[in-house]
Amino acid sequence: MPTENLTAKSKRRNAPHQANPGAKGRKVEEPSEFKYTPEDVVDMFVCRLANEAYRYLPALLEDKYKITVIGQMFRRDVGRMFVDLLADAERGGTKALIVGEVGSKLEAKHFARLKRRVKRVAELYEDLNGREIIPMIVALHAPVSELRRAERKGVIVVQSWEWYDYVPEEREK
Repeated sequence: MPTENLTAKSKRRNAPHQANPGAKGRKVEEPSEFKYTPEDVVDMFVCRLANEAYRYLPALLEDKYKITVIGQMFRRDVGRMFVDLLADAERGGTKALIVGEVGSKLEAKHFARLKRRVKRVAELYEDLNGREIIPMIVALHAPVSELRRAERKGVIVVQSWEWYDYVPEEREK
């Protein structure tokens, strides 16, 4: 056993959850563990979803929407507002800028956030130079009612399962 050579004192130090023999009647607390809140877990998931989107969306956008992403997709603060997805692009020979929101489930709040971000980018983004802004929402899941809303508003919605046809073969192994 690895602890056979430890002294009694070092054994206690390495096992803080055990009671101190000299502390009769005192409650010994368990060592605290770092716990994530549900909001932390969602934030981590959305960040992971965005990272996958940066990698796989360009091929999907080219094939399905005839939008060519120029360079890389990225995140950026624009006028103290965090934008999840920005990318230089071209659609039909016209230069454009993709402005996107990333979320786990598409909800009405995403449209409001996206509208604020598009407005802020249009006001402050230095590299816009009159380019068209293409609004986009990336989500794990999108209810049909929200997909209809997106269509009415001219927002491209991409659900994460859609880009798996564009994942390189070595990733599938």
